[in-house]
Amino acid sequence: MRVTKSDVVGEHLSHAVALRQFAIALCLVSLCGLPAALADDADPWSESIAERVREGMLLNHAGRYDAADQIWTELRQDFTDHPAGLIYAMETLYSRQVYDLFDPRFDATIESTGREAVRLARAWQATHPDSARAHLFVGQAEMQLGRFNAASRKFYAAGRHAERASDHLERALELDPELVDARFWYGMYLYSASELPNFLHWLDWLWFIPEGDANRGLEALREAAAAGDIERHSATLLLMNIFTYFERDRSEATRLARSLHERFPHNSFVHFELIRLLLSQRQYDATIVEANRLESHPAQRRLDRGRVGMARIWRARAFRATGDIDAAAEVLDRIEPDNDAVPLWGRGWARLLKGQVALASGRREKALSELEIVVEMDGISRAVRRRAGREIDRIRSE
Repeated sequence: MRVTKSDVVGEHLSHAVALRQFAIALCLVSLCGLPAALADDADPWSESIAERVREGMLLNHAGRYDAADQIWTELRQDFTDHPAGLIYAMETLYSRQVYDLFDPRFDATIESTGREAVRLARAWQATHPDSARAHLFVGQAEMQLGRFNAASRKFYAAGRHAERASDHLERALELDPELVDARFWYGMYLYSASELPNFLHWLDWLWFIPEGDANRGLEALREAAAAGDIERHSATLLLMNIFTYFERDRSEATRLARSLHERFPHNSFVHFELIRLLLSQRQYDATIVEANRLESHPAQRRLDRGRVGMARIWRARAFRATGDIDAAAEVLDRIEPDNDAVPLWGRGWARLLKGQVALASGRREKALSELEIVVEMDGISRAVRRRAGREIDRIRSE
């Protein structure tokens, strides 16, 4: 199960696997006129359930999480023994949690929802032993719990869930090689497992590490992004994160981010990732343009406020990089680093920039004050702390 580099440095979400948005849709009835819960009882993937999930995934990718939760709740109420509502409810939970890795508010719900999803998925698979979709359900549910355990540093448990997931995903593809959505989850497993040993090499006591294959994982994810039913956009998002944080192909990551942003223009997570990518490639003018666009969107929810706050910080970084210190200072004056409109990992960036801009303006004492706060902060990346330390050393040596 995948453990991201950003988990390790504490700056960014595991969303190399984790970073995907979904949610939800309409209640349908069967063609014969019976209530959906009765008509679908013998089928692990009836069209009425499939249509709800398709619409729900689009809503979730659009960032409409409340609507998503409502549909997943209705699915669970209408199909009490079916795992789909629980499995996709976890996607929305992860989408909400992506705001800040250090926010544990969703942990208990993710874990309990995942365990119930595994229970129901295994029950469906036992009833439908030759159904590719039933095996996919188990694989999805196990992968979701694996993601949770990996993010919680429970590496052994994460690996065990991943192993069980891979068995069912392989079986699903054996039964139905055209079930492209299974390739998304299997690709996630293969790529994540290929990265896991890089993070666990120091755990000499760990006898079990999932066996992965990055190239096969990428191939499967590309197939899902091109031809998936439910998981097409999820695969594109995961590929964007992989090319950003692991493959270091930011040109490809930017291409994928732009395609997602065009499809879901109000998804603040995707828009923010595009801004981050542009900044990392020193496309400062484009960074400023896109940051302004994101800042102009309504930000009523905590998630959106956080991304707008970070877009403002990235805009200040772009201004500073171009030498426009006055513009950077003007933007930073509108940022209160301790406000929850800035996520925990971003507060270090805000104060670092305030210190750097103060120094560039000749205000040494103000710069030292901000930078000394940064080196004492918790929950920020070591890279930001090191930058602040270097700036302090430079000031004191002059």
